[in-house]
Amino acid sequence: MDLLLDVVSDTVRLIPFLFVTYLLLTYAEHKDEVGFHRLIRRYQYLGPALGAVLGIVPQCGFSVMAACLYLDSSISIGTLTAVFLSTSDEAIPMLLAQPESFDVLWKLILAKVVLGMALGYVVDVLTHVHFHASPSHEHDAHMQCDGIWKETLQRTGSVTLYIFLFSLLLALVMEHVSAEHISAFMSNLGIGQPLLCALIGFIPNCASSVLLCELFLHGFISAGSLFCGLCCNAGLGFMILLRARAWKAMACIAGVVLVASLGATIWF
Repeated sequence: MDLLLDVVSDTVRLIPFLFVTYLLLTYAEHKDEVGFHRLIRRYQYLGPALGAVLGIVPQCGFSVMAACLYLDSSISIGTLTAVFLSTSDEAIPMLLAQPESFDVLWKLILAKVVLGMALGYVVDVLTHVHFHASPSHEHDAHMQCDGIWKETLQRTGSVTLYIFLFSLLLALVMEHVSAEHISAFMSNLGIGQPLLCALIGFIPNCASSVLLCELFLHGFISAGSLFCGLCCNAGLGFMILLRARAWKAMACIAGVVLVASLGATIWF
């Protein structure tokens, strides 16, 4: 019962982010005169910079919101990469609660922002500022406001259900693999530690950032391994891409983030 309540609580926290995102997107699709997409594309060169900075905010909802915006062709793949790389979920609050970790914290934040911006712009240049090819939407210009609310609720509900089911499945699996067993294994990995931390970071759940921080604070992994894992920790953002079958975007972002985070561990 406690496990189910935890999953429900984590899922409910994402609903406001999803609802606001889909409300804005649906309104922009129904009311083309707003010029929502046109405005974003006009200032697309600021995308990776803004994405990297916003991603630092300790809230896993930003990666979900960014993935939704990308799938709606509102932000570029470079901006999405910047958000995914700079996101740290619950890590920053946990490290802030430990004064002795402040030295690592400021390096972590600075490195994630700088690396996120740099990679975001590189990806945009290499992909010629690629936007997801979402299906066109045709709406009656006189569509009533309740149609916008209905579609927003439907889209929010669909994604929320998907997130809940996946989070519940993952929680059931993790319940049978204790943190103690993982900690003992990680402390004996040696040079393979950063790579395994990165793989843990790819687990699409806020719990992975908590686990990485606990391992670091207890001395089981190095600061470089923590950085590597948190760079790959995009929360449920990857699950949104998986649900939409955006395979190429997933592979591109995951590959870029993994290679860059492993290389950047020398900063620590």
